[in-house]
Amino acid sequence: MDGLIRKCLLFATFWLIVLKGQFFLSSVDTSNISKTADKVFEMLDAIVERIGEENVVQVVTNNAANYKAARQLLMGKRK
Repeated sequence: MDGLIRKCLLFATFWLIVLKGQFFLSSVDTSNISKTADKVFEMLDAIVERIGEENVVQVVTNNAANYKAARQLLMGKRK
């Protein structure tokens, strides 16, 4: 690679799944964002606020520890 550093871009994508199908909502470039539970919670909470809590039935993420912790924070806020 002759000293060239290639940077990997990471994105979080948010989708809506409704009776008529699956729709892209938004994406966030997370390449330079620490993926702490607090930051993941902030991103998920912003999406829930945007769509309206009453319209959210389920939030699906991967099973990493930071996402599990973010899920607990999100459920704690919504109780």
